[in-house]
Order: sequence, then structure tokens, then C-alpha cells
Amino acid sequence: MTVTTIPTAGITDATIVTADLADDAVTAVKIDDAVKLGKVLQIVQQSSSTRHATTSTSYTEVITKAITPISASSTIYIKFAARTYTAATNTEHEVQILRDSTLLDTYRGMYTTSGATAQREFWDYYDSAHSTTSSITYKVQHRTINGSEVQINPNGAPDGDYYLTLMEYQA
Repeated sequence: MTVTTIPTAGITDATIVTADLADDAVTAVKIDDAVKLGKVLQIVQQSSSTRHATTSTSYTEVITKAITPISASSTIYIKFAARTYTAATNTEHEVQILRDSTLLDTYRGMYTTSGATAQREFWDYYDSAHSTTSSITYKVQHRTINGSEVQINPNGAPDGDYYLTLMEYQA
């Protein structure tokens, strides 16, 4: 079989469209108007190396970060990453994420081993209901369920830093 090279000098822009290509003619994915790719608009992050310990069964604030959305129809991806610790057994703790004063999500973790336990934990949430281009403050709050002390960032910097990351994206 003879391989023929097609000279590209005579091909003008936009003369070959995706619909003219056979499915087996290309190895990459063909993207048409029905496929919409997302776009990251901005990423902001707050970190802390301050140890946060609580024996309270009421929520206490751990970390906050504000973002001003570029688009009212975008989604804000929220990620909280922390190292947690307790010396008690069978201790439960809760973390909640708020948009200003609106509760978005709650996560409950549990320590079941005997003695001191430390673990790395991650919480994610997608906020597609903010509907604003005004500043929004996201808050992470924490509490213990049974009154046993639970710590966030028990070891101090840099091992115990915790992060609140906000990423705005448009679908």
C-alpha cells in the first residue's frame, strides 16, 4: 500500500469538519457541539497551622474563606483537608460546612480503636446553589459528639496544617 501525503497548503481553515471524518479515521476523541467542557474560573485557599481542640458538643469555628464568584451560575467545589486526633476510644466528631449562615453539609467521623488515634480526613462538597456574584464566606465548624476531646492539627506546622480550598468552575 502506498502512503500518500496530502498537501495542506490548499486546505483552508474550517473546510474539514468533524462530521466529515469517519469514526475510525482518528484515534483521538472527536468533540462536537453537544459536549461542553468545564472551565476553572478561580481557586482560593486558606490554610492554618493553629491547633484546634474541642470538647464542646456545640459547633466551634475552625476555618473560613471568602470568595467572590465570577458567575452566578457557576459551581463552587469546597474541599477541607485536616489531620484529626483523639486519645479517647469510640469518639465521634462532626464537621459541618456552611455558606455564610446556610448549612450545606455535615460529616461524622468516628474513632474506634483503643488509645490515641490520628488520621487524615478530607471532606468535599459541590455548591451549585449560591446564585450570586457577591462575596460568599464558607465556614468549617467542628464539634465532638460525646464530649471527648478531638483535635484538628494535633502536631502543629507543617505536618498538621489544614486547608479550606474553594474552586469556582463553569460547566
